[in-house]
Amino acid sequence: MYLRVTMNTIARDKAGELRSVLNEMDEHRANNGYTPVEWLTGLTGRPEELISVQRYEKLADYEAALGKIANDSVYKALLGRLKECTVPGEGQIQLLKTY
Repeated sequence: MYLRVTMNTIARDKAGELRSVLNEMDEHRANNGYTPVEWLTGLTGRPEELISVQRYEKLADYEAALGKIANDSVYKALLGRLKECTVPGEGQIQLLKTY
């Protein structure tokens, strides 16, 4: 199994807008056959941190998902709106393999 984990910092005063964008993203993903995303925020430590986790059985599944997103203008627009709700330059993406 492979996990794609992203970590971003929620921009000040953007939590409400972020919630709306995440709901729209989840709906679009569900309606278009995308892998579900788990959205997480901290209860301790950094409560302004936004973490997303996606799970893929095979690396090829992850690669196919990237290709699908590249051709999805609606989803790319949602990603742009998500980016507007986070602090620039503080995000990171990790691709992890479980054992």
